[in-house]
Amino acid sequence: MINSLFCEKMLSEANALIIQMEEKGCLQDARAFDTIIRGFLIAKETAKALHFLRKMRSRNISPSDSRYLDKLILERPLLSNDTFNHVLRSLSKIKCYSDVIMLYKKMNLVGVQPNLHTLSILINCCCQLGKVDHGFCLLGEIIKRGYHPDTVTFTTLIKGLCLQEKIDFALEVFAKMTEMGNQPNAFTCNTLIHGLVKPSVVTYCVIIDALCKGGLIDEALILFTEMLRDLNVVPNVVVCTSLINGLCNSGRLNEAKRLLKDMDSRGISANVTTYSCMIYGHCLHDQQEEARRYFDEMMDRGIFPDTVTFNVLIDSHCKDGMTEDAWGLFELMDKINIKRNQITYNSMMDGLMVDRGLEPNQLNYNVLICGYCKNCKLDEAVQLFKRMKQNGLEPTIVSYNTLLMGLHRNGRVRTAQNLLNEMQTFDLSPDEVTYNTILDGLCKNGKMEEAIEIFESMEENLVTTPAYSILIRSSFQAGKLEDAKKLFNEIPKKGLVPDVVTYTTVIDGLFRNKMLPEANALIIKMEEKGCLQDARAYDTIIRGFLIAKETAKALRFLSKMLERKLPP
Repeated sequence: MINSLFCEKMLSEANALIIQMEEKGCLQDARAFDTIIRGFLIAKETAKALHFLRKMRSRNISPSDSRYLDKLILERPLLSNDTFNHVLRSLSKIKCYSDVIMLYKKMNLVGVQPNLHTLSILINCCCQLGKVDHGFCLLGEIIKRGYHPDTVTFTTLIKGLCLQEKIDFALEVFAKMTEMGNQPNAFTCNTLIHGLVKPSVVTYCVIIDALCKGGLIDEALILFTEMLRDLNVVPNVVVCTSLINGLCNSGRLNEAKRLLKDMDSRGISANVTTYSCMIYGHCLHDQQEEARRYFDEMMDRGIFPDTVTFNVLIDSHCKDGMTEDAWGLFELMDKINIKRNQITYNSMMDGLMVDRGLEPNQLNYNVLICGYCKNCKLDEAVQLFKRMKQNGLEPTIVSYNTLLMGLHRNGRVRTAQNLLNEMQTFDLSPDEVTYNTILDGLCKNGKMEEAIEIFESMEENLVTTPAYSILIRSSFQAGKLEDAKKLFNEIPKKGLVPDVVTYTTVIDGLFRNKMLPEANALIIKMEEKGCLQDARAYDTIIRGFLIAKETAKALRFLSKMLERKLPP
């Protein structure tokens, strides 16, 4: 009867009869719902069709077939993404996973483009049907379309993998999820934990670290407590450090301290990362004295701080106006051979800025200029050099030499030449280091002729063996063998003595040009003069003989090298 009323477009009568049917409790089977839903779709009453689809789902009645879905697809104008997603979600909730996939395929056929929500629903259905591989294909589709998969999407895939007992793969997805900026929630972690038959310490580490990074510290602590109760899992420094980092970042410093003490009682040795987290946490929450105490404690324990540790303390001290303390740490890095990086120099420079009321001195500027040059930040180095002069400090020969070296290393030869001219106008005479820097820079930038001109114009007392070595090396590289040999022979005439670098440079050039007799003769001479002392010279000789297929000689020099306990 209802079907006939719909066919005759008698909607009011159909509505009245449907209400009567509900009141009498006759709306119970899938066929009746199919008829009503299809009728409303034909009448373009999409909202009412969806209303009855929801009722159908709430009564746990599955569609007897998919004919009304076909009608839904053919509805004109085409339904919106939100409407389709609502239908897909409703079908998914009543576990009609196959119907969802079929409807999605038909959506594509009629040109309805899926969005992130559509594809996430599809992934869930694929995982529920045990087709996790198809779910990952859909993940690829999400990324291909320019969407960013969210935590729900990843959690669905993790659950699907756990259901198939692919735990290692689930952990990889979990790690990838955090790498992409999606922080796991409690449901994600519970899904993973419940999927594990025998969680290992590595598993706990991955999950606890992700929880801490997502700010879920309480959940991480609960999981850590569970781990401690598991007799088969022994906590290590990695998992404890992850927790300490999370606690420190969230300001729960007392709990972090207790955990650090607990590590000691359990025989777990804290490492540089553990202490760096403690130091950073206390600096972050304005507890500089405690941060410095942990720094001293780690040093007392023989745990050497790394660049990150120093950067945290230097930056914190500078921001608090403790510039002298920061500079002391800055110099300590050099003493214990800890490499400074760009962050170190930037923090130190900020601390020494004039607007903080502290004038950097020449030594400060020279060290910082050197740091910028080493980190290939030439523009910053040049600006710092200019600021030095603006602040009334005259650059020293060290300032100029440092900047000249940086400019030449980065191919800025003209700027270096201008700087040299400026230096001379300030009555600063170039020294040996200046000239060697210029010669080396010009040669490495293909300006050999200019280098020779400068070399010939140098005062005799500034001509050194290293200067000759630079020109000899460049002459060999340019294929000017006679010029190289001539320069080498000039050295004793100038009252200079070839050093190990000079000999090594010439021997290398002779080998490369297949001049074995000359190379042999020079090696003998080098030995007689006691210059064959370092590993680099031996490496050059051994490599040269091997290239020349003189294996016996190469082995002889390798034996000599080992006898002298020089590292290959």
